[in-house]
Amino acid sequence: MDGSGRASGDTGGVEQHPVDSRGRPDLRTFHRSAEFYAQLHLEGVEEFDFHKRVEGQWGLIARGKDAVAHLVNLLHHPDPEARADGAAGLAQIGETDPAVQSTLIATLEHAATHEERDTLLQALGQMRSRAALPAIARLIRSDATDGDTQAMAIEALGKIARKGFDKRPGPRAAALEYLARSGA
Repeated sequence: MDGSGRASGDTGGVEQHPVDSRGRPDLRTFHRSAEFYAQLHLEGVEEFDFHKRVEGQWGLIARGKDAVAHLVNLLHHPDPEARADGAAGLAQIGETDPAVQSTLIATLEHAATHEERDTLLQALGQMRSRAALPAIARLIRSDATDGDTQAMAIEALGKIARKGFDKRPGPRAAALEYLARSGA
């Protein structure tokens, strides 16, 4: 980062935005349309251009509700990273539409990679999607679920149930006990 608070280095031709100490850009500096940022993101995915992809992603988040349709479209993209970007973007803007959550759950059921699955779990947890409980419960209960995904499922369940399973000793046992008691 240079002295102006801007990211330094090659940006692949995209705009530079002031960033905070965590590396998050100032969303007030994204002035273009949701359509522009959606196209930029898709170009970034197709061209393997990280800068375009990230600029497009943050631009969509900055556009908020105007970007929901574009982010939902990403959930149907053939690239699992693009699908993960769609889920993360929807969670960042706080989308709570039940139809959007249903699409996220369906995408979770068919996730191709651990990264995609984990991002979808994070999004559903952040949204506190009670509709996702059956899918999350399946992942927690299954011995075939990899450890990282199981941990993400437990964290998502904790956010939805407003319980800190991941903060307790034996988080899976605590989550399974909750699922049994709640009938989920």
